[in-house]
Amino acid sequence: MKKNSNNNLGFTLMEMMIAIGLFMIIMVIATNIFLQAVSNQARANSSKNLQESLQYALAIMSNETAGAQKDPTRCAGSCPSSKDYFCVLNDNTKLIFVNALGECVSYDLDLDTNNLLRLKVIKSSEAINLDGYLTSVDVIFKSAQDVKFFNYFDNNANYPLARLTMILNGQSVNKEGSIEPMLLQTTVGVYPNQ
Repeated sequence: MKKNSNNNLGFTLMEMMIAIGLFMIIMVIATNIFLQAVSNQARANSSKNLQESLQYALAIMSNETAGAQKDPTRCAGSCPSSKDYFCVLNDNTKLIFVNALGECVSYDLDLDTNNLLRLKVIKSSEAINLDGYLTSVDVIFKSAQDVKFFNYFDNNANYPLARLTMILNGQSVNKEGSIEPMLLQTTVGVYPNQ
């Protein structure tokens, strides 16, 4: 008796085309998932860097304003009153005060060498003149209104309190462009010496 030996040990062309097609579909899906994960990670890092930079700027400003001295009219600028601890100018976008060391300090937005608005600090006294930026080049402000200062003084005889609220509204720029802005705010209280 003759055995029919049709031992086809390979794949047909149709089977091979189907296998390659399925492999390509799986690879496209996996690549899209990977690219989406990379994009989400970049956005998350950009948002984290923005938050850290704005928190750093607020922490520096909070620490310095907490020791403010009365009468910011000693500083260059046009502070209208000598009764206050803080002088807020330019539609609430510029802050001038005297810190605990007796230095005149100014915070406002300024154009840097790349024509980007950045938060700038200027300190001056008889001994020093310093200026620099508190925010990194990755953090941008769209307009001068993205930094606001609000000064309040509660002249309660038993519990006087000078308060300053600082608001920063920045955006972060990454390779994909700008992301949603982040707004951070803090309030500092200064208890006047009687």
